[in-house]
Amino acid sequence: MNFHSIFRKKKDKAFVLFSVIIISFLLISIILLIQIFVNSKIQIYKSNVEKSQIIGEKDFLEEIIEKEFSLIEAEIKKGKISYAYEYFSTNNIEGSGDKKEIFKFDMYSKRLSYGGYRLLGDKEDFNYRKYLQNKIDNSYGNSIIVVFYKNIEVGNRKIKIKVKIIYNCGISKSVDDLYEPKLKRILIKEYEK
Repeated sequence: MNFHSIFRKKKDKAFVLFSVIIISFLLISIILLIQIFVNSKIQIYKSNVEKSQIIGEKDFLEEIIEKEFSLIEAEIKKGKISYAYEYFSTNNIEGSGDKKEIFKFDMYSKRLSYGGYRLLGDKEDFNYRKYLQNKIDNSYGNSIIVVFYKNIEVGNRKIKIKVKIIYNCGISKSVDDLYEPKLKRILIKEYEK
């Protein structure tokens, strides 16, 4: 065995080892590129599904809001209410022609607004007026938030609409003297019974 044959055997082994390393590197690179491509396609699919769900929810919420605002508009055209907040917070059950905030009624059956809204936390045999007076007495500011709600069903979905209205309390800090109602927020949420 001469020097050239030993060198050639080592050269062949080195070439085989180098070829195996290069082929392994190429295979790993191809696998990584395929994985990146597949992951990006999965992310695109997930984002498209999320977008379509968001668009569906947006359309659903728009349908509810459009329905409520059309009812508010109808009540304004009938002359029952003058402002949108009255749809949520007032009624004329006694037939006098004067609108009255539903929290000023003593009877539970009368504490229902033009739009079918009730006071959050209100129930039969509960003095909501007294509760609200305690809330006013314990507040530090000159305003108080009153929350009204209504449960509706749209298709097979149960929806709760909550409306927050801010009232200024005035100097007397009395339920009868609440004034300048301002619609603060309308929340629409799906719920399970």
